[in-house]
Amino acid sequence: MNHRAPLESQILTLQVGPYSNFIASHYWNIQNDNYQYSIKNNSKFEVNPSILYRGGSGETANDSQTYTPRVLVVDYADNFGAMSREGRIYRPKMSAAGLPATTAVSEDLGERVTQHISKPAGSPISFDSDKDHRLDDFEYWSDYLQTDYHTNSIVPLTQTNQNNSISGKLYDDGYDLFFDNVEIVDTYQDNMRRLVEECDHLGGFQCFSDVDGIWGGVSTALLQHIEDEYTSRPIITFGCTQHSTSIADQVEASIDERVYNVSKSIKSLAQYSSLYTPLTAQRWSGVTTTSFNRLKMNNKFQTSAILASSIDTGTLYYRSNFNHSIADLCRHMSLGGPRNLCTLSSSFPGSIAEFSFAARPLYTANQQNTTNTSAQPLHSHPLMNYLSPKIINKSFSPFTEVISMRGEVCPGVSGYDQVKEVLEQYMSDSNRGNEYHSRAINSMICNISQPFIVDKPHSFPAYRSTSTNQSSNSNNNMEQQQQQHYDPTPTSILAHLQNGRLVQQYVKTLAMEFKELIQQRRVHRNNNTSDEADPNSATLEHLLNISDAYSTSD
Repeated sequence: MNHRAPLESQILTLQVGPYSNFIASHYWNIQNDNYQYSIKNNSKFEVNPSILYRGGSGETANDSQTYTPRVLVVDYADNFGAMSREGRIYRPKMSAAGLPATTAVSEDLGERVTQHISKPAGSPISFDSDKDHRLDDFEYWSDYLQTDYHTNSIVPLTQTNQNNSISGKLYDDGYDLFFDNVEIVDTYQDNMRRLVEECDHLGGFQCFSDVDGIWGGVSTALLQHIEDEYTSRPIITFGCTQHSTSIADQVEASIDERVYNVSKSIKSLAQYSSLYTPLTAQRWSGVTTTSFNRLKMNNKFQTSAILASSIDTGTLYYRSNFNHSIADLCRHMSLGGPRNLCTLSSSFPGSIAEFSFAARPLYTANQQNTTNTSAQPLHSHPLMNYLSPKIINKSFSPFTEVISMRGEVCPGVSGYDQVKEVLEQYMSDSNRGNEYHSRAINSMICNISQPFIVDKPHSFPAYRSTSTNQSSNSNNNMEQQQQQHYDPTPTSILAHLQNGRLVQQYVKTLAMEFKELIQQRRVHRNNNTSDEADPNSATLEHLLNISDAYSTSD
């Protein structure tokens, strides 16, 4: 059995940009639910909380032990909403009348003192309330975050730091914004140092980074510092783009800016990362507003939950109680040289039951083993939703992969080895008889039995509902009342992290778009701060090198 006690190493998480912080709020809520599930069921931790969380005493009024994410949060100060500079979320206490309390009693003087409470931006939800937030569209990521952050985690940026030559829309602007402001650099480096010093053994970094606007440039500056100070530590980066209505409407300027920013980000972030996985909410292959009638692609609360849930399952390899570390994952998934890009697909928010996984019956010597001829390879399965962009042709199997599973794979099957056997048999059946569907060169299965349980379901998005009409008699008039029944959140998730020729499709397409962009000079800056004579040419050359490396892979 490949199950063992958790590794005693720590991971530091970076969250850079508004959409990545939307993703991260769900991600930390999921980690909290993982922890609470084990506590309530008095069960062994299958997801090791000490890998991602830091502990500290003396941080509360009663000097009790507290646990907060080991994280650096980088965003515009205006995007923190109701979160203070110290990392605490302002949740106003209510009076008996249901209104915000405005008075307090001084214990020392015994006098009533009027407090003028200035309510910050944002409307944090009350997790003790039964109010339904499943279809809400939050403005701030802190509104639905269940945990506070530590004061050393907060790195706010102000938009007023930009000089006149910076538009605030491009990768280069973010790089300059970071290094042109000594206060920002000092805050980041001091906070990073304090968090690292708390670790007994720093295993590596995971980074959620926006690559729209300035944020790819900001992340590049951060990862450069990590590369200089913590050279031997692996970095896994998820480069994220949110849904853009103007891109969906084919507005050329918005499309050009995204192509420019994403191209520059891949060139730099992939070089500074051990693994780089591009993710997008612009358009998905397996999750549509037709199949999930409550999904709105421009609702960041909804789309970020799908990404966070899939990342959570997809990274169990180095966070669960298996004998694997974040460095092991990087060694397993990287193909050497520039071939360190991965794609991520997921069953979520669909149901695992639709895959029709089944345990193979035991056969006697006189019985002939049978094959599940209806099994389809996971990399081309229609129920697997590609969260990485521009994946069109799914014919080619990956060179290397990690298949992660949590929850029940099929009725009557439990235990690590039994679930693994079901998945291995399914993969074997799905790869027979098709020359394009050969098994990956390096394949790993990571599964835990703990289900995906949302502890506060009214605060997690709903993606599909059915309506029923009910009649009620009010004032002798028959009124039709419509009641919504939401599909429950799936308790099992299958995630597929893979490296292979699917990545080449994305990079090659992006390189051609970037080449056209710079040839026609549709995006440019007033000044170049790079030491390179032609940084755009260097970016194009690097993208083409990545594409060529994958096309010549065996």
